[in-house]
Amino acid sequence: MHLLKTDFTTYPRPILIVLITILSLTKGITTWGQDIEKNQTHTSSGDSSLVWQEGIRYLIKCQEHLMINSDSVTYFFDKAFKHATKYNHADLLAEYHNLRGFYHKQRSEFSKALIQYQEAYKISLAANNTIITGADLNYIANIYMVWGEYEKALKHYLSVLSLLDGTDEKSQHVITMTYNNLGIFYGTQNNDTLALNYYNKALKLSQELHDEKSVANISNNMGLIYSHEKEYAKAKEYYLKSLSYDLERGDKYGIAVSFGNIGRLHHLEKDFETANQYYQKAIKNYQEIKNKEGIADIKNFLGDVEKVQGNYQQAEKYYKESLALTQEIGSINLVMESLKRLHVLYYQKGEYQKAYQRQKEYHKLNDSVYNLEKKEKLIQIKTQNEFEKYSKNIELLEAKSNITHLKLEKQTLKNQQQRGILYTTVILMLIVVFILIYTIQNNKRFQRNNLKLKVKNREIEATKKELLLAKEKAEESDKLKSSFLANMSHEIRTPMNAILGFSELLTEEDITQKEKKEYINHIKSSGKILLTLINDIIDLARIEAGQIKIEFAPTPINKLFQELNEYYQERKKTLQKRHLQITYELGLTDEEALIMTDPERLRQIMTNLINNAIKFTEEGSIIFKYEKEGDHLLFSVTDTGIGIKEEDLHIIFDHFRQGDESYTRRFSGTGLGLTISKNLCELLGGEIWAKSKLHQGSQFFFRLPYKPIDSPSLYQEYKDPDTSVTAPNPSSQKNTILVVENEDTNFFLLENQLKNTGITLVRAQTGMEAIKIYQSNTQKIDLILMDIQMPTMNGYDTLNAIRKEDPNAIIIAQTAHAMTNEKQQILDRGFNDYIPKPVHKEKLTSILRKYL
Repeated sequence: MHLLKTDFTTYPRPILIVLITILSLTKGITTWGQDIEKNQTHTSSGDSSLVWQEGIRYLIKCQEHLMINSDSVTYFFDKAFKHATKYNHADLLAEYHNLRGFYHKQRSEFSKALIQYQEAYKISLAANNTIITGADLNYIANIYMVWGEYEKALKHYLSVLSLLDGTDEKSQHVITMTYNNLGIFYGTQNNDTLALNYYNKALKLSQELHDEKSVANISNNMGLIYSHEKEYAKAKEYYLKSLSYDLERGDKYGIAVSFGNIGRLHHLEKDFETANQYYQKAIKNYQEIKNKEGIADIKNFLGDVEKVQGNYQQAEKYYKESLALTQEIGSINLVMESLKRLHVLYYQKGEYQKAYQRQKEYHKLNDSVYNLEKKEKLIQIKTQNEFEKYSKNIELLEAKSNITHLKLEKQTLKNQQQRGILYTTVILMLIVVFILIYTIQNNKRFQRNNLKLKVKNREIEATKKELLLAKEKAEESDKLKSSFLANMSHEIRTPMNAILGFSELLTEEDITQKEKKEYINHIKSSGKILLTLINDIIDLARIEAGQIKIEFAPTPINKLFQELNEYYQERKKTLQKRHLQITYELGLTDEEALIMTDPERLRQIMTNLINNAIKFTEEGSIIFKYEKEGDHLLFSVTDTGIGIKEEDLHIIFDHFRQGDESYTRRFSGTGLGLTISKNLCELLGGEIWAKSKLHQGSQFFFRLPYKPIDSPSLYQEYKDPDTSVTAPNPSSQKNTILVVENEDTNFFLLENQLKNTGITLVRAQTGMEAIKIYQSNTQKIDLILMDIQMPTMNGYDTLNAIRKEDPNAIIIAQTAHAMTNEKQQILDRGFNDYIPKPVHKEKLTSILRKYL
């Protein structure tokens, strides 16, 4: 049977495929049927052979309709059962019950499935058919695995290995199935070494048997181990191999499992969009075969995808649906997994009462399954075979001793003295044996204790090394932060000094108009440098707080590159680097280059890398380009600048780290651009790296997923944007704006920015004053510009009071907040729009045109 398994570490394991019914479904039935048709060896009677062949035909029909989830399967089940009971054919009847068990298992009806498998086991055991008996033990053990009854499961698996010797092909098929199931068992116990050991045994046998289905399923399970070890490329290779076979065979259950595993792999690689697509495909296939266990498992993974993207409400919905399904089918493991996910979700949402309740339910269930007594029993079961052998040897020795004792008693009738000597000899031998056993046990106990001490000592040494390493990292971090803060102090003071200095010079009376214009330009340039510095710090803080939100949208890369080129052709003139050659290359046509990504973050990465190249390149050339590389796009920025030492390449993307100070200290900048670019690349599903040698220039590369948009209409929209509609000019009509602002300088700036627009400004310095002005009706207020942070009454409370008077009032927020997703919060609270500070005239005019 296929089983869905999840372990209880920090993250859920992917779906495990248990090798399905090798004997009675894919191999057993067809192989036995062919043997009968060729050799007629199953029975001595020709009529009995025909009975067997007819029964096999019905069972194969059952299997075929099971694979496609056809309603006709019940018809063939009835036919197979009536045929087997009519002729009282034990093997056919056992195989019928096995298929019925698989039918119920596929629908997560585990209790019904167990009844059918136990019935098949009784029949095959009575008929002395060890092949079917071995298969039935596997099927029964798989049900116990679903219920978390690992002790019973392990007993049944070990019984199979004791039952079969593997001397013929049929028994080898069952042993292959058992090895695979033992691999899954140890995988659930987080023992990857033992799991791989059994998988390799199963794989070797299935290859020798030329059993492609078994090879595919075992390979899939091995892929799970590689995924757990984060060897994702190798894991994906095995998953696709299994999926290809299942698609060819039309096995919807296998297809669903493969889709779930591939989706989980993309999930681990943070490609949430692709992961969601595969999860939905998996759910569709599980629903077609009514497999509630599979649906529940995938819904948990869908909840994980939504949670990591901040969609807590949708995540909670998926987790609750999974919990309901797992409680219905009685899968203890999946119930615990859903409870644990809900606990973490509620805790992150701040709903601590709900989180506590789910935690209580989880621990209650966990204690009932994973208590110390069961662990001790598992250890006892692992050594059971050796103990039984030892016990049999003791019994044999005792039996031989009794025989010897009887002979001695007969001899003592002849000679009393000789009998005494023999008694004494026996007693001495027993004493020696007792002393020997006691010594051996003490020695073993001493060796175990010694081993424990060695393990403990190794753990202590490892802990010491970890603490020392953590201490060194902490000291290094403090040193880097101190260096960063010192550098930041310089970077902030430099533009601030220019702003304050040239502002002071502007107050002098004897300056010329040319000098005045030059001073203003210096102030504007320094202000932009300071704003860029602040934005870098804010972006880094957002990234570390997990508040950067990636907004995917259609992005024309060629157009973005053309805009960058135009900007930097002008920028190099401003930087007095006219002789510096800046060129670009495009890797795709305009239509092919329309992809789905975050355009602003892509622009930010390119800008950081080009700015970096310009800063460290005094002369020569800079080229930025991209090209298609498989299912990714490879972007690069190459310069002929001072280069980077090879030993510094591994630190240039770290926080607070730059290259060798002897080279970098001659150039301004925070050194945060590469750190920000690295984090943005990872959020977009890509990676970034660099190649360079000192004095030989640098190459920076980053790779992003290529997700083309096959939409001619959308491409045409980006190619020929509609510019026929123009926004109204605020100056075309007389409007009145209420400005709620407690800072005089901010109001003075707005007043001057709007002085030639014909707009009348009315000022309120507090929220209470704004409410009074709006309620007075002395003049019509067309729009309100409101600061969020104000004394006495903040912008949100003022908004609520005005909305009670006039729900349709146009109210636009002004905010300098940067550490939260302020725009969405402001819009959710009821503002029509918002303007971030510092307020630029173009942005202000654009907003006013939208509403006036």
